[in-house]
Amino acid sequence: MKKTADAVIVGGGMIGCAIAYFLSRQLKNVVILERKGIAAEASGANSGMAWLQTRQPGYDITAAKRSLGLYPELVSDVFDIDIEYEQKGGMIVFFTEFEKKVAEAVLRLKQEQEIPVQLLDKTETKELEPALSDEVVGCFYCPIDAQVNPMLTTFALARAAQRGGATIYTDTEVHSIKLSRQAVSGVVTNRGEIKTEVVVNAAGSWGSQIGEMVGLKIPIYPNKLQLLITEQTPRLFNRVIMGTQISEDATFEEAMKGFSYTRDTSEGQLSAEAPLNKGRLADNSLLDLTPTISGNIVCGTVFEFVGHDRSTSYEGLSVIGSLAAKAIPALRGVQCIRAWANFDPYTIDGVPIEGETEIKGFILAVGHGTALSQGFAVGETLTEFIVDGKPMPFTKQTSINRFSS
Repeated sequence: MKKTADAVIVGGGMIGCAIAYFLSRQLKNVVILERKGIAAEASGANSGMAWLQTRQPGYDITAAKRSLGLYPELVSDVFDIDIEYEQKGGMIVFFTEFEKKVAEAVLRLKQEQEIPVQLLDKTETKELEPALSDEVVGCFYCPIDAQVNPMLTTFALARAAQRGGATIYTDTEVHSIKLSRQAVSGVVTNRGEIKTEVVVNAAGSWGSQIGEMVGLKIPIYPNKLQLLITEQTPRLFNRVIMGTQISEDATFEEAMKGFSYTRDTSEGQLSAEAPLNKGRLADNSLLDLTPTISGNIVCGTVFEFVGHDRSTSYEGLSVIGSLAAKAIPALRGVQCIRAWANFDPYTIDGVPIEGETEIKGFILAVGHGTALSQGFAVGETLTEFIVDGKPMPFTKQTSINRFSS
């Protein structure tokens, strides 16, 4: 193991590998420490959406626009493996007239944010995806939304970082982070110690544990997502299909947030208290269907806050199956060949926590629940901050200081 490094990145997921790739173009001695393997956690276990239409104002939209814009360049000029990138657009379908009415109001907001979302009626929706249920009354369609293989995308970034000179240590667990006068001086692992003045915490749903090593409380919570994948089938539909998060008794204002997946993005002081489950898993669910190049279909999802318990449940998978069959009736009878659960690194307001901390050299890059839509921009901006001292964009929105405790 190396004895020194210009920068050490803790975490070998999409965010950690993206940072390593961009940093390796500027620094000679970049190291990734990963306790398991590259893409071993959420970056290898999600449905592969690289979307713009569900992003929130400010940082989120800006990072997504930049990242989605970089995919074609990286795919053609940088990556040496096929990440199964397909830009076929994404759909959010709705089943009630109430959802349709809410969509009309949300559309105006999306257009103000320069997101090219189209509101399609039932006929137009069925023309795009004939296999959709007759219960569907319309959809949002964003032609620039894309999908990728998340594991292959993370591998591609890791390989590009290595070609740039970065070193990756897998099966390497961080035991402690050394400080000297409130500044980073080294990292101690199960394989030895690396002296460094820069540590980037990109540990996803384990980001809070890494923070504790320097006495910092980081409000990241593991949001467990359950998903399943079907057997290979003849192509039933061609693009990612999602639903809304609108409950039957929601007010119009609540429904607008549920449709656009927004939470409190105020720049005031936010509570860092852990989120609570709503109750039944059916109340913590979201239609999410992704057709893969191989002919399988990834179906999701139900989510709950249960720590790092990654078990699946009959109840959860039943809810997922019902959601899938409601949207695509032809899925009834298709066999499920595998189910799994993994963790979305959740923040209270849905915005990642990035940038500098009170510990000099200890830098945050955690809470990216949609890393495939944000990762490349994160790598660019953190590299500019670390190497050139360029201020991070949207500091008030992403800083850990936005939390009250």
